[in-house]
Amino acid sequence: MSVKTATRTRQTRKTPVPSVRRWLDDCADACGEGILVADGLDEALVGLTCYQSGRSTVCAVYDYERCVAVFRKQGMTDDEAREWMDFNVVGAWVGDGTPVFLTKPGVGDE
Repeated sequence: MSVKTATRTRQTRKTPVPSVRRWLDDCADACGEGILVADGLDEALVGLTCYQSGRSTVCAVYDYERCVAVFRKQGMTDDEAREWMDFNVVGAWVGDGTPVFLTKPGVGDE
């Protein structure tokens, strides 16, 4: 998984989602720390969560199925997109603040 840190310094994006990026920047300012985000998955972002592990850590939360849809738009089959998500995105650990991926009961179960 490629991750970037949302900070007040805006970076140019291949797929700009300005309102999401602006919101993340504002949240990073309010939290006083950067927020790790999954590169290229802004349209699948559903919010933020916070947990305590010695200090407060803010994590980006993504909808798993919407992430799969992003990869399908890039030309992957459904199986390829799910395998990519499971191994390269969900399975990646980049330290405290690693983004989390939300799955909903009954969604994606075939």
